[in-house]
Amino acid sequence: GQSIHQSQARDFNINFLKKDLSASIQQNDSERLGEIFRQIIDLFTQCRPSREAAASACINMYSYLSGFFEQSAEESQDIFPYTINIAGYITQFTSLADILAWLDSLRGRLCQLLSDRKNQSSDILAQQARQYVDAHYQEKLSLAEIAEHLNISTGYLSIVFKRFTGTTLSDYIAQVKIEHAKELIDSHQYLMYEISDMLGFENPYYFSRVFKKVTGISPRNYEKRT
Repeated sequence: GQSIHQSQARDFNINFLKKDLSASIQQNDSERLGEIFRQIIDLFTQCRPSREAAASACINMYSYLSGFFEQSAEESQDIFPYTINIAGYITQFTSLADILAWLDSLRGRLCQLLSDRKNQSSDILAQQARQYVDAHYQEKLSLAEIAEHLNISTGYLSIVFKRFTGTTLSDYIAQVKIEHAKELIDSHQYLMYEISDMLGFENPYYFSRVFKKVTGISPRNYEKRT
């Protein structure tokens, strides 16, 4: 089997993993990226390609990956120090073990970057959801409507919002509406059913229930307190 082994090593190729790699980067999916890297490391370990084949596979992969991060040079500077000549850098590795160690450290840095990015984009989504509620508090707001506005699923919006604000989106909507309700009650210009209407509640009874849940007292008692 020596000759087969030799030819496999010469044509050592990891291009078939590129599509998965690019998907994991675009979705900021650090777990999936880590998984693909483990596959690559296994392939190297099993096929034991020649040093040239291994180096050229690494250079190919590095160039492919760095293409995804060029627009954000700051965050990826330490992962892809573009100043180094990657071919020169990788060909100085003297053994497969060196290459595997390098791949493993690249995997660690990339996964960290993706998970930072994911947190950042989730944080931005939570912020956008809040802004939407603050701007549309007079409407009847639903999780589905806000998720659609942000172009994400309701499940994902729920998780992200709770993680970054510590509160559920429906609780946040209630709090915002009730803050405005208090101002309207304090202005002494409107009847309760008018306020309920102005804030997009289905009916005054439901408005009263939410008001009490948020403040601990009914709107009537809130009004009488002064």
